Amino acid sequence: MLKYRADIDGLRAVAVLSVVVYHAHASALPGGFVGVDVFFVISGYLITKLIAADIADNSFSIAHFYVRRAKRILPALFTVLVSTWILGLWLLVPSERAALGRSIASAAAFTSNVGFWQDTGYFDIMAERKPLLHTWSLAVEEQFYLLWPIALILANRFRFSRGYEVAIFIAASFALSAYLVERHPPTAFFLLPSRAWELLIGAVLALKLVPFPSSESMRNVGALAGLALIATSLFVLGPGTPFPGWAALLPCVGAGLVIGSGERGDNVASKYLLSLRPVVFIGLISYSLYLWHWPLLSIARITQRGNLTAVQVTAVVLAASVLAVITWHFVERPLRAKTTGRNAPILWRYATASAVVFVIGWATNYSGGILSLASPEILRTEVARFDLNPLSSSCLRWQSETGPLPGDRCISGGDRIARKVVIWGDSHADSASPGIVKWAADRGLATYQLTMAGCPPLLDVYVEGPGANYGPCAQFRERVKDYITSEDAVTTVVLSARWTVYTENARFGRDDPGPITYLLDQPHGAWTPASSKQAFSRALSATIEAFSRARKSVVVLGTIPPLGVNIPDCLSRNSMPLSGVVNCSPAADAVLPHLRFADGEIQRLTANAPGVCGFIPSRAFCSTGRCLATQGSDILYANDDHLSLNGALYMAGFFDFERCAVLPPSTQLRPSNQGRLLPLTAD
Repeated sequence: MLKYRADIDGLRAVAVLSVVVYHAHASALPGGFVGVDVFFVISGYLITKLIAADIADNSFSIAHFYVRRAKRILPALFTVLVSTWILGLWLLVPSERAALGRSIASAAAFTSNVGFWQDTGYFDIMAERKPLLHTWSLAVEEQFYLLWPIALILANRFRFSRGYEVAIFIAASFALSAYLVERHPPTAFFLLPSRAWELLIGAVLALKLVPFPSSESMRNVGALAGLALIATSLFVLGPGTPFPGWAALLPCVGAGLVIGSGERGDNVASKYLLSLRPVVFIGLISYSLYLWHWPLLSIARITQRGNLTAVQVTAVVLAASVLAVITWHFVERPLRAKTTGRNAPILWRYATASAVVFVIGWATNYSGGILSLASPEILRTEVARFDLNPLSSSCLRWQSETGPLPGDRCISGGDRIARKVVIWGDSHADSASPGIVKWAADRGLATYQLTMAGCPPLLDVYVEGPGANYGPCAQFRERVKDYITSEDAVTTVVLSARWTVYTENARFGRDDPGPITYLLDQPHGAWTPASSKQAFSRALSATIEAFSRARKSVVVLGTIPPLGVNIPDCLSRNSMPLSGVVNCSPAADAVLPHLRFADGEIQRLTANAPGVCGFIPSRAFCSTGRCLATQGSDILYANDDHLSLNGALYMAGFFDFERCAVLPPSTQLRPSNQGRLLPLTAD
């Protein structure tokens, strides 16, 4: 047993209160998320000290170490996971329950940091709708402790310098963190390699690789300086700060100074702040409070559609505090203090419990959020979530995909005769495609869908954004251009995209904040919102001109109005407890200003050009004072901005570009060199 230090529990209190305040009201403490980094340093210090002490007296056992970790971490974690699952069954819609199930499974397997890394960023507004997002930090710690004891054992066995070993690990991990935070922020934030250095700062203290101040005056200076660094990070840093990287040095070094300054005796910070009984008590329940506060806040925000009053936030935090005390008193303490017995049976019991919780989460996700619990009305809205273009799975590429253009599976309305109409664009073009296919089929035209998510159908422009690789997009655009301009069978090109992503460099609505994407005239050039708009106008004009020169008709669809809220979620939530009923069709005055520039430029560039047409979808969706989410019993959107199959067919009824998509002057056909039948030219 290590000597108990009340000041470390006090430091835990500082860490957990910072996180709770940040999650409850971010603007009150914009850097409160650094409390997690303080936890990392504390954990690295305490756990390394335990391991080093056992190694020193030849009593270290991997099995016993994991038993201690399991008893410390798992009982409270499983209590919260199962309780959150039960709460979710009552208050969440099926899609939210399915997502919760995935999170429960990954949390039970301590891989949730990887799942959230693949899914979203910690600071995204959508993160508020992930009740187990905070478990990413537990996953980082447990992944670290799978490796760190082995590293210490090997260093001891082969007489390798611990100082040299730790220095190498810290330098490599911090360098990676500083590199990734600028190039791929989610990777830097969520994954162990770029976070390990924070736990290793604590290990440096535990292994006594740095000198500790012995005089009281130096201990006072060190502790106060450490608290000052932590306090500075709480108010100076914020969601917009590249993190972790260099910015994480503030809280981590601060925590290290506080811990190191108390190693050889008390100091003014420990005596008059960190060791006070109320502060120490908050530190004692800090783990349970950390576990409880975020699921309750997240589910409360989901049920109230993101709008919690100050009174509601306070009530939720108080409820989390009460549950934390109960969990600490009846779950954490008893099971941690329980006589150990043999290691193997204990590990098997915890492994079995982990497997049960994992299966609960997996089954919830696999069943689509346990649809059998849903009412008929909710089931109807859930169907709309998957009421998508049937070609999406085959014909909508993602940014990581390369290779030749898709083949016949992406052709509709014709076999080997003529690929008459090419639908080119991003995921908005994919969602609109069924309407275009129907419109073309009614006129005897075939269609060929060429779509890549997040890749605008524009020529001679560079698409860039932080942490994203648009190389596949550039390759895809060149291949599409070559195909359209060289293929005689193509008579019409339909350009469709979520243009406002590229002109406004932002998405619309709190449910879809999205990343920043911008357009440049030169690669890696200076960017401003105005320059992105200018690049859009120039590139769209150049694209229309290039295809017109190739004797193609050009149709440009404006932006499908984004509604700012996930429509199936909104409609389903109207049927859920505690949520009330809202109008899921937003006011047109709220949506249309976001579309004004892009749609205005499309109208300007297509107004009088022969063989060129523009169609503004908001005329179909937003002409009644609201932008329609439903039409009769049909749900028009699959989420907040992509059309459902019904929505695409509804929009097609308003198409008015007959003069743009006409058959060639002759309907006679001749074989092409590639064996396809192509229309004869006029002469």
